[in-house]
Amino acid sequence: MDTKELIIDAASEVFAKYGYYKASMDKIAQASNLTKGALYYFYKNKADLFYAVVESGIHSLNRKLDEQIKNENVYKVIEQYIHICLTHPELAAIILSENLYGLDAALQQRLLLLRSGITKRLDAIIREGEKSSFLRPLNHEIVTAAFLGILGEIVRESMSGELTCGQEEIAQTVYAMLKGYVLA
Repeated sequence: MDTKELIIDAASEVFAKYGYYKASMDKIAQASNLTKGALYYFYKNKADLFYAVVESGIHSLNRKLDEQIKNENVYKVIEQYIHICLTHPELAAIILSENLYGLDAALQQRLLLLRSGITKRLDAIIREGEKSSFLRPLNHEIVTAAFLGILGEIVRESMSGELTCGQEEIAQTVYAMLKGYVLA
């Protein structure tokens, strides 16, 4: 594992544990067993590192989704989205949140672009599912917004402790809901 990967992994854990505002470069340096200077060598500030963590998570999700899409396994696609969101709920909450929790304007803009990429990616998955007659032809924007809304609520309920079931049950339930309305 190279130094950047080590930093990203440690920062993911720290941001997930403390959230953006309570996380610090000191905590990330400690978690990565590196100096703060090493962090600043690769990332100019906490916002830059946070963006890198979110971007890395999205790229990881996209790689996993590509594998499932090749197999035309919609259940596994849903399961991957849920797994990433519940494994990194703080990051998922920020990406899925409308107000992005009052982050500074530059970071907000960068995260909005990432969120736009997620929306476009999900829209492309839906369109591909329609072409293969696996999904019913519906308004892509509404289906995408509904799915992201479901994910956002699952994350909020999970973070508050109100959601007590496991990831598998969540994935099965969301799949069953979508199957009734979206799947052909």
